[in-house]
Amino acid sequence: MTFAGAETFVVKIHARTPSIASIAKDLVALARQQFVPDTPSRVHRRIVPLRTQVAVHLPCGRTIPGKLLNVSASGAALYVGEPIELGTQFRIGETWASVVRQFESGVGAAFLEPLDPQSVSEHIQL
Repeated sequence: MTFAGAETFVVKIHARTPSIASIAKDLVALARQQFVPDTPSRVHRRIVPLRTQVAVHLPCGRTIPGKLLNVSASGAALYVGEPIELGTQFRIGETWASVVRQFESGVGAAFLEPLDPQSVSEHIQL
Protein backbone atom coordinates (compact mmCIF):
# COMPACT_ATOMS: atom_id res chain seq x y z
CA MET A 1 0.00 0.00 0.00
CA THR A 2 1.28 3.46 -0.88
CA PHE A 3 0.45 6.47 1.30
CA ALA A 4 -0.52 9.66 -0.51
CA GLY A 5 -0.88 12.99 1.28
CA ALA A 6 -3.95 15.21 1.15
CA GLU A 7 -2.74 17.01 -1.98
CA THR A 8 -1.48 13.96 -3.93
CA PHE A 9 -2.84 10.83 -5.49
CA VAL A 10 -1.43 7.60 -6.88
CA VAL A 11 -2.32 6.02 -10.21
CA LYS A 12 -1.52 2.46 -11.15
CA ILE A 13 -1.78 1.84 -14.89
CA HIS A 14 -2.68 -1.55 -16.30
CA ALA A 15 -1.88 -1.40 -20.00
CA ARG A 16 0.27 -3.26 -22.48
CA THR A 17 2.46 -0.36 -23.54
CA PRO A 18 1.37 2.87 -21.92
CA SER A 19 2.98 6.00 -23.26
CA ILE A 20 4.08 8.14 -20.30
CA ALA A 21 3.69 11.28 -22.43
CA SER A 22 0.16 10.29 -23.45
CA ILE A 23 -0.84 9.55 -19.85
CA ALA A 24 0.66 12.83 -18.62
CA LYS A 25 -1.17 14.75 -21.36
CA ASP A 26 -4.50 13.14 -20.39
CA LEU A 27 -3.97 13.87 -16.68
CA VAL A 28 -3.11 17.52 -17.38
CA ALA A 29 -6.23 17.85 -19.57
CA LEU A 30 -8.39 16.40 -16.77
CA ALA A 31 -6.82 18.74 -14.22
CA ARG A 32 -7.55 21.78 -16.41
CA GLN A 33 -11.20 20.74 -16.76
CA GLN A 34 -11.55 20.79 -12.99
CA PHE A 35 -9.89 24.17 -12.42
CA VAL A 36 -12.28 26.64 -10.81
CA PRO A 37 -11.04 30.23 -10.40
CA ASP A 38 -10.87 31.48 -6.81
CA THR A 39 -12.38 34.83 -7.75
CA PRO A 40 -15.60 35.15 -9.69
CA SER A 41 -15.23 36.81 -13.05
CA ARG A 42 -17.44 39.69 -14.07
CA VAL A 43 -19.95 38.87 -16.75
CA HIS A 44 -21.09 42.43 -17.51
CA ARG A 45 -19.22 45.71 -17.65
CA ARG A 46 -19.81 48.15 -14.82
CA ILE A 47 -20.59 51.83 -15.35
CA VAL A 48 -20.88 54.79 -13.02
CA PRO A 49 -24.21 56.48 -13.72
CA LEU A 50 -24.58 60.24 -14.00
CA ARG A 51 -27.58 60.13 -11.67
CA THR A 52 -26.41 58.36 -8.50
CA GLN A 53 -29.15 59.28 -6.02
CA VAL A 54 -31.80 56.53 -5.79
CA ALA A 55 -34.72 55.55 -3.62
CA VAL A 56 -34.23 52.21 -1.87
CA HIS A 57 -37.58 50.57 -1.10
CA LEU A 58 -37.27 48.07 1.77
CA PRO A 59 -39.60 45.08 2.29
CA CYS A 60 -41.01 46.64 5.47
CA GLY A 61 -42.45 49.46 3.34
CA ARG A 62 -39.88 52.13 4.29
CA THR A 63 -37.92 54.04 1.69
CA ILE A 64 -34.37 55.19 2.40
CA PRO A 65 -31.94 57.16 0.24
CA GLY A 66 -29.17 55.35 -1.60
CA LYS A 67 -26.23 56.36 -3.75
CA LEU A 68 -25.20 54.19 -6.70
CA LEU A 69 -21.50 53.42 -6.97
CA ASN A 70 -21.79 51.39 -10.15
CA VAL A 71 -24.32 49.47 -12.22
CA SER A 72 -24.08 46.52 -14.58
CA ALA A 73 -26.69 44.45 -16.37
CA SER A 74 -26.64 41.95 -13.51
CA GLY A 75 -26.56 44.21 -10.45
CA ALA A 76 -25.39 47.31 -8.64
CA ALA A 77 -23.29 48.50 -5.74
CA LEU A 78 -24.71 51.27 -3.62
CA TYR A 79 -24.27 53.14 -0.40
CA VAL A 80 -27.29 52.96 1.91
CA GLY A 81 -28.06 54.69 5.17
CA GLU A 82 -28.51 51.49 7.16
CA PRO A 83 -27.49 47.83 6.94
CA ILE A 84 -29.59 45.52 4.77
CA GLU A 85 -29.32 41.79 5.49
CA LEU A 86 -27.90 39.34 2.95
CA GLY A 87 -30.65 37.81 0.83
CA THR A 88 -33.09 40.67 1.39
CA GLN A 89 -35.13 41.50 -1.71
CA PHE A 90 -35.76 45.19 -2.23
CA ARG A 91 -36.22 47.76 -4.99
CA ILE A 92 -33.64 50.22 -6.27
CA GLY A 93 -35.96 52.76 -7.85
CA GLU A 94 -38.28 50.45 -9.82
CA THR A 95 -35.79 47.59 -10.21
CA TRP A 96 -36.02 44.54 -7.93
CA ALA A 97 -32.76 43.25 -6.49
CA SER A 98 -31.39 40.99 -3.77
CA VAL A 99 -28.49 41.73 -1.42
CA VAL A 100 -25.58 39.43 -2.33
CA ARG A 101 -22.77 41.16 -0.43
CA GLN A 102 -22.29 43.78 2.24
CA PHE A 103 -19.55 46.34 2.72
CA GLU A 104 -19.08 49.32 5.00
CA SER A 105 -22.08 51.62 4.49
CA GLY A 106 -23.39 49.71 1.50
CA VAL A 107 -24.45 46.59 -0.35
CA GLY A 108 -23.86 44.73 -3.58
CA ALA A 109 -27.15 43.73 -5.15
CA ALA A 110 -28.03 41.29 -7.93
CA PHE A 111 -31.03 42.22 -10.04
CA LEU A 112 -33.79 39.62 -9.91
CA GLU A 113 -34.13 40.01 -13.68
CA PRO A 114 -30.92 41.08 -15.43
CA LEU A 115 -31.10 44.23 -17.52
CA ASP A 116 -30.46 44.32 -21.24
CA PRO A 117 -26.69 45.01 -21.42
CA GLN A 118 -27.34 47.49 -24.24
CA SER A 119 -29.50 49.59 -21.89
CA VAL A 120 -26.72 50.00 -19.32
CA SER A 121 -25.07 53.38 -19.85
CA GLU A 122 -24.17 56.39 -17.75
CA HIS A 123 -27.73 57.67 -18.41
CA ILE A 124 -29.44 54.65 -16.80
CA GLN A 125 -32.28 55.18 -14.32
CA LEU A 126 -33.32 52.23 -12.22
